[in-house]
Amino acid sequence: MSDQSALFGATVYLVSCDALLEHLLRPLITAEGATILQFASAREYLLHCRRDRISCLIVDVEICDLNGLPLQQYLSMAAPPSVFVGGPGDLLYAVRAMKAGALEFLARPVDSEQLKEAIFNAVARDRELLAKRTLLADLRHRFENLTSREREVMPLLLSGLRNKQAAWQLGIREVTLQVHRGRIMRKMRAGSFAELVRMGETLGVGPPFTGYGSDDSAVKRPCTDLRRRPRGHVHPQTSQVDVAASP
Repeated sequence: MSDQSALFGATVYLVSCDALLEHLLRPLITAEGATILQFASAREYLLHCRRDRISCLIVDVEICDLNGLPLQQYLSMAAPPSVFVGGPGDLLYAVRAMKAGALEFLARPVDSEQLKEAIFNAVARDRELLAKRTLLADLRHRFENLTSREREVMPLLLSGLRNKQAAWQLGIREVTLQVHRGRIMRKMRAGSFAELVRMGETLGVGPPFTGYGSDDSAVKRPCTDLRRRPRGHVHPQTSQVDVAASP
């Protein structure tokens, strides 16, 4: 995507009563195929029902009602990436804005090229966030389509256990574990195990504590529920056979 089309279809929200800022901003935005919506106050913007997919927010710190609203609350409610505009005396406010999550602070007099670049960066950031949200929603949908047993198996696989070790943890046979693994790979649409690991990291599906690992100082905690172990099941580390397991 070229810079000339990067803003196409985006919405730029301007919270300012400054006519000069609006006159500077409007031709820059409309020429790129974007829409600009102006609000005279922060509260007016917050009451607006957003229907956009890609957007950014330009905030004039000199608007009359902004100081009455906590900045952190304002940015959390504003949602899209934000650029603040203020005077030379607003340095303290600029620091607060950046700490609260603003992408950039531009001091007056605002240079048109700097403003344009800031808007491009903010919209690009919002596109990245949308892509991440879309990917996460898709991965969650795939994960929810796994059976309860497959959701048990997946964290064990991600922990780096061998198949027979993971099977021991669940009290199932290795061949059954391999079947679950194949179904997980297919349902998650993972082209490789490394890709499945990345999916797990994105979903926050962390490996459980298994008691196995390379750290000899770790406490070994294999599954102790004999009722879950098949008769004659061989411990993957000690090769001990469970003869007392229930059928």
